[in-house]
Amino acid sequence: MNVDVLFFGQCREIVGAGRASVEVATPTAAGVVEAVRMRFPGLGALDGKLLIAVNEDYAKPDDAVRAGDEVAIFPPVSGG
Repeated sequence: MNVDVLFFGQCREIVGAGRASVEVATPTAAGVVEAVRMRFPGLGALDGKLLIAVNEDYAKPDDAVRAGDEVAIFPPVSGG
């Protein structure tokens, strides 16, 4: 399944684009992260730290991802 992924913050800088279409073998949030890491190895610097949102809600690794979902990947955020 192809998924359109939005990139924010440092992820966008590493990927060099704000959006990319990624082929996902396992239709879960973890599957999307794995597919993105394989396509953009530079994101390895953020291993274990990447956050994912599906349809504007934070997703757990085993949450399902379906065709047409809005998927976003970004580095940890902090506020203050």
